[in-house]
Amino acid sequence: MTSGYLQFGVLGGKETQGIMNAVKDENSVIFIKKELDQALELKKYVEDRINKNNNSTNSLDPADQIKKFAELRDQGIITEEEFTSKKKQLLGI
Repeated sequence: MTSGYLQFGVLGGKETQGIMNAVKDENSVIFIKKELDQALELKKYVEDRINKNNNSTNSLDPADQIKKFAELRDQGIITEEEFTSKKKQLLGI
């Protein structure tokens, strides 16, 4: 007997719901009642990793940031010195 399951899916996937389908699904982790605490730890770990990855992909990479600052420089919004300083900061030099 099982007490629950964690199911992993991807965008565009066609995962089916329900414990009986999860038993046959290679992307599901089935657990029994005494394993509930471990299952909840696994769920939290996966959710934390997803959130961490989502937050890091939302920020611009240094090359994109340098391009944005170059546009600001070209528009006269920041000076050449400010642009150079920011570029060095983004490149870590």
